[in-house]
Amino acid sequence: MDHLGVGPPDASGDSIYNGADAASGLAGLVEIAEAFVALPEEERAARPVLVLAVSGHETGLAGAAWYVDHPTVALDGAVAVFALDRIARNSPDRVSAVGHRYSGLGPLLDDVARAHPDLGLTVVPDAGLDPDSAAAWFRSADALPLARRGVPAILISTGDHEDARRPSDEHGRTDPGKAARVARLAFLAVHRVAASELEPAWTPTGRRIPAPR
Repeated sequence: MDHLGVGPPDASGDSIYNGADAASGLAGLVEIAEAFVALPEEERAARPVLVLAVSGHETGLAGAAWYVDHPTVALDGAVAVFALDRIARNSPDRVSAVGHRYSGLGPLLDDVARAHPDLGLTVVPDAGLDPDSAAAWFRSADALPLARRGVPAILISTGDHEDARRPSDEHGRTDPGKAARVARLAFLAVHRVAASELEPAWTPTGRRIPAPR
């Protein structure tokens, strides 16, 4: 279930807030972690990859904020943050990159998608939103506390939909195949950074977005 659990029933009498698409990002995170573990020795990334699942998104990004105050690894060694949230709905061939204009991670994600046409995904910068709306979405992402500590970040998502935060957000309405492809895209992007000496940098626009606490 999502953060609401059991709540007011909808018109059909359903009061279970499944959070199926909300959970798709976490499912993708688990798949990415397993993919890194399964890599043969010669393909292992030189840099360590931290897989982090946080709670408290709906209560002011509490889990992510707690982590940056109690990190398990030094934050000054982090070079990039890729966040996943709701990756199993909407158009089967499009995925949004929120924060696309803010750092080198946006163009990197574009390049990975082009290099792997088998994924069948087109990266849509900031979901096609205007700059203010895109900034508001980025500031609501779990990546924000890390971005505020100076780590370039991007949110990978397939966007909002009419079932979000409602009992109708059920597994049968998700697209597991799309979620798997989006997770694969994220894995390939993370691996590209981790297996290289790349240090994605903020753009001038991006430096202004994650205002310090």
